Amino acid sequence: MTPLKIVLLYTSGHIGSAITLNRLVHSKEYQIIGIIKTPLVSLSFKGKKSIVTQMKKMGWKFGWALIWQKAWHFAMRLLSGLIPFKRHLLWPSIKIASALNIPLISLKSINDPESTTFIKDLGPDLLISAYLNQIIKEPLLSSPKIGILNVHPGWLPAYRGVMAYFWVLKNGEDEAGVTIHWIDKGIDTGDILMQKKFKIHDGMTQFDVLVKSAIVGVHLLRSIGKKIINKEKLPHIKPIEAHSDYYSFPCEAAFNHYFKKHSFFNIRSILKLFMKQKL
Repeated sequence: MTPLKIVLLYTSGHIGSAITLNRLVHSKEYQIIGIIKTPLVSLSFKGKKSIVTQMKKMGWKFGWALIWQKAWHFAMRLLSGLIPFKRHLLWPSIKIASALNIPLISLKSINDPESTTFIKDLGPDLLISAYLNQIIKEPLLSSPKIGILNVHPGWLPAYRGVMAYFWVLKNGEDEAGVTIHWIDKGIDTGDILMQKKFKIHDGMTQFDVLVKSAIVGVHLLRSIGKKIINKEKLPHIKPIEAHSDYYSFPCEAAFNHYFKKHSFFNIRSILKLFMKQKL
């Protein structure tokens, strides 16, 4: 089986992106020939101003919870690296790229002209968006041979938008979902290829739902990859209408409502993710 050549669109510091990269790089269906990495937040002066604006919008309680979570991610990564003979479960993109000689570029905007040039030079079959936090536009949109697949950590069309793993808990859902769809000019409106739901258990945090969504998402991506390689007809679900429900970044009131019933993360879950031998 000849694997599909892909360029992975990766968000720096995002656990969903990290899990997707680390699992796809060992898959039989895909060969990662390039990585384009974009930041969660721009490091420019404008970016710093946007951080303060965003912190005011979301509330300082959530902001500090997010910072504390990132600190634990960093600590667990360091700890796992110090354990002798421990197989690293979540290597950062830079380390994977260096170890496997995969070209990697870091850009503030995924639509930077350098991105399109990078992809045209590599000539991938597909792009895969792994929890990318930016909207893809032309000419990047039409640059790969087959198209761009998106791993959306929510059930479409009910959970279009951002942080579906937060909103399903805030809304009191019993199940969460993952959707793989083609990216088009809209936001989460491309044709759906596969979807799967999973149970939300008592005590799950948005971190737990996010991790589960990434693991399920990779399984779906591999199933789609096999079908493309074997020239099988791809499943097709009716495209999503652009005026369907859309969840934007939660405001302070939404976060405060969430924190009344749920934790944002727990240390046990992070420890488990970074220390166990297999996802």
